[in-house]
Amino acid sequence: MAQLRLHRDGISAALPGLDILIASDSLDAMIETYPPASPGTRSSGSGLTPTVLRSSDVREMGTVVVNDIHPERKEKKSLALRLPGCSDADGRLVLYFDGDGRVSIHVPEIDTRPPPGVRASSGAVLRVDVELRVAEASGDGTRGIGGIVAKHVLKVIGWKVVGAAARRVGPPLVRAWEAAHRPLRVLDNESLFVPKAQSGITHIPVANRSLLFIHGTFSRVAAAFSGIPEDDAFQQRIRERYGKHIYGFDHATLATGVATNVMQLFDRLSPGHHTLDVICHSRGGLIARALRDMNEAQLKQRFRIDVDRGVYDEGMINWGTNWRIPDGVTVEVDRIIFGATPNMGTSLAQPTHLQFYLEMLMTASNLLPEFVDVTVDAILATAKLLVAEVMPQLPGLDDQKPDSSLMALLSAVPDGLDAAVQADYVSSNKALTAMRAADRTMNIIFGKEKNDVVVPTDGVSLWSGGQFKASRILSFGEDAQVHHSNLFRQSTTRDHLIEWLM
Repeated sequence: MAQLRLHRDGISAALPGLDILIASDSLDAMIETYPPASPGTRSSGSGLTPTVLRSSDVREMGTVVVNDIHPERKEKKSLALRLPGCSDADGRLVLYFDGDGRVSIHVPEIDTRPPPGVRASSGAVLRVDVELRVAEASGDGTRGIGGIVAKHVLKVIGWKVVGAAARRVGPPLVRAWEAAHRPLRVLDNESLFVPKAQSGITHIPVANRSLLFIHGTFSRVAAAFSGIPEDDAFQQRIRERYGKHIYGFDHATLATGVATNVMQLFDRLSPGHHTLDVICHSRGGLIARALRDMNEAQLKQRFRIDVDRGVYDEGMINWGTNWRIPDGVTVEVDRIIFGATPNMGTSLAQPTHLQFYLEMLMTASNLLPEFVDVTVDAILATAKLLVAEVMPQLPGLDDQKPDSSLMALLSAVPDGLDAAVQADYVSSNKALTAMRAADRTMNIIFGKEKNDVVVPTDGVSLWSGGQFKASRILSFGEDAQVHHSNLFRQSTTRDHLIEWLM
């Protein structure tokens, strides 16, 4: 660790041990700098550990800790970081952790007029302006990722982009990350909820009735349904109902469209007639609906739409172009239990809201990792899209927009055996301050519409053509403090699942 006194004179100063400069005309502070790989800047838990960084295909460029010398001055305070010597092949982001643990993501821009002495010998100078937030919580310090106790923590991360057009073709980069870290696989009853299961089974065998778990965006089966593996009574009941025919479907959710996911699932069904009950979380419910409602021609039509977006590589295009429902495979989806599924879409899927979405997930992962089914490496891998010159559309998110053309291909009326679990989350005085701030941000996006921080509450069970039976809706009110990612941790949810499945 090295230290530097920052004066509010607007003059850039080099941060010791880092190829970064800092300046401010509104802040007097003591600055601490930590070089990459410094043990003092990382936590052993869910933070930016070396493993997480490698999994995200990013590297840490350094950590800057800002201790405000005059916190009693309540005027707006900001600072500028300058990153010299960056080329078109350098991607950079700055993560800012405030005193409440809230995380924001800042995208550098080229500094067209860097001050004297700041010009790089080669490459451009990137500039990031960060307005510091005043901590709302009582007490000192922050729970910023990495275990540092301070008012403000800034982490600079970087990566190399491949090819001159890499900033404009973000989705293929996300697809490559998902292929490496979100492998396509079917999990059997033995590996279903194993967090680090290395492989699955090749095909789901035919049975009189099977139960299938399908996760949502960013996630995996082992993470999306936390609460179920720990409930021995629940496990026993579903084994009595389905025997060993209980499966999970792990798949890519960002750079892969819903229809493509269904095509991939069909390829993993053994020949014969399959009767499926499905428990799904979030986007997984759209896969279940498409599996039930869409025919082969419609699936291939949607696949071609994703191809036209330039998302799929040659191998995927060849597979999808020649794809057919496997010979002898027929599917009957008997009932679907929708956990927080955006059945009427969600505004968070709009490309313009991607940054808010990622910041909310990052904050939750920082403060409440045990209650979030999204890993930090998945968030960082997606955050790299924010440097794109034009915000790309990811098919997996685009299918969830309220005006998505996918919705027109799905039945507007729920089946009589379908069921829904939904929540209206309104942060309480007991909630962590940063989560209250995230909730306020989501309310700006959703307006007056009730929501669970990710999807509209009523859109889970109230479709354009009808509503679920009252006896098959479990709706958590704001007093329950249930949100999008902890639905299945509620014993009430699991009790209703058993009732609806039997």
